[in-house]
Amino acid sequence: MGACAVALSELQQKQYTASSSLLFSNDQFDQELFGANFTTSVVDPTQEQATNIDLVDLPTVAARTAKALHVPSALVQAEVSIAGAGQATIMRVGVTDPDPARAAQIANA
Repeated sequence: MGACAVALSELQQKQYTASSSLLFSNDQFDQELFGANFTTSVVDPTQEQATNIDLVDLPTVAARTAKALHVPSALVQAEVSIAGAGQATIMRVGVTDPDPARAAQIANA
């Protein structure tokens, strides 16, 4: 049984994870990115963070990232994970890819 596990792990493609952090200090982020205001003037940190996560997770952002890096949009959407950091205005972006350089490029873009 142990030999099967070792053999299976040797056959699996290696995956590399890169991460970056986004700091949202611009309350007009949605206006600049999409040309429309999706947030309210009353600031609730939890709601603002959830809105920013949803905005960054939109296919439009993946498409723009993919276009800038000359990779398929579906690849960006499949490899990116987004999470908030407590109630801060910081968001963590993680990317897992077989190519460590590409994982870093996508995370930083």
